Amino acid sequence: MYPSNEYAPPPSFQQPPPPPPLYTTGIPAQPMNSVGQWSTGLCDCGSDVYNCCLTCWCPCIPFGQIAEIADKGNTSCAVHGTLYTVLLLLTGCQWIYSCMYRSKMRQQYMLSEEPCNDCLVHCCCEPCAMCQEYRELEHRGFDMSLGWHGNMERQNQGIVMPPFAHTEMKQPSEQPPPSDGQPSLASLQSQYAVGISASAMMSTHKWSSGLCDCCSDVSICCLICWCPCIPFGQIAEIVDKGNT
Repeated sequence: MYPSNEYAPPPSFQQPPPPPPLYTTGIPAQPMNSVGQWSTGLCDCGSDVYNCCLTCWCPCIPFGQIAEIADKGNTSCAVHGTLYTVLLLLTGCQWIYSCMYRSKMRQQYMLSEEPCNDCLVHCCCEPCAMCQEYRELEHRGFDMSLGWHGNMERQNQGIVMPPFAHTEMKQPSEQPPPSDGQPSLASLQSQYAVGISASAMMSTHKWSSGLCDCCSDVSICCLICWCPCIPFGQIAEIVDKGNT
């Protein structure tokens, strides 16, 4: 038999295998601009009674907080709330102003326009719409009382609130015995910790803010002036440790 005249290239010169198809499962990938769903429904106002009462009685406060975060801190909560109040008292068409920030918020978080157009939602069910927007921002990790800049500072600092339960200091079990009659490091730490707690219990501390520093938190100031029952109930529950 004669050798074949066909030339077989060496393995290193063979063609690479064809790339796999783009969609191996036959289902295209979800686009980046897909529309998401709200975390709560439009009529789920009862899930947050505090927000519901505040929006019904003083809508300028939650709207100002929502608008400040949607506006990324370019305009403060007080300015938004004042403009909302002026439009409410003079024209009664404040919903035109508030629906603009619902649309802005939807575009930022890619939320669906439901159950209908933003203008119709705010025209017919403005309290429910603002409650839904307030809950959505809280669901996304915003502390509404801090505003945009306060939330950014908290995020940059990585502040974690300590638990309220008191925990005693426990010494490690593996401690070398004291030598030459000197006290051990564990005993010194224990005495130092006890001394601090005792002095802290006996000393009198200063208030974090003055009696007349109401303007340092405009939203709380307005809420206490218009609806004092809400902040008093919150203060009383914490002072009473949840017994009432």
